[in-house]
Amino acid sequence: MALPGAALCLLLSACGAQDVSGLLVSPGKYDIYTCAQIADRMQVVEEEGQRLEGLMARASQNASGQFISNIAYEPDYLANRGEMRELQKSAAAKNCPPVPPARTSDKILR
Repeated sequence: MALPGAALCLLLSACGAQDVSGLLVSPGKYDIYTCAQIADRMQVVEEEGQRLEGLMARASQNASGQFISNIAYEPDYLANRGEMRELQKSAAAKNCPPVPPARTSDKILR
């Protein structure tokens, strides 16, 4: 069971993040969301992306960690970026106001 998942992961990482991330999210997924819902979801997705980036950076500090990062975190990261791109498309189509970037430092201080 792990072998097909690992093969898919390697295939996805070989194709490039920009091309593959759009395939991991349904087009129009957020078309029915209001601007407020899109803004809320964008903040959640951005925070998750930052968390995944941190995990990938820590894992890639050595060769075996880089392999683990590619298998464990990269598919989620690519899906996360595709979701963010789809949210941005929906926000632009609805002429929503810009969403400020997620501020993770506030969460650390609380």
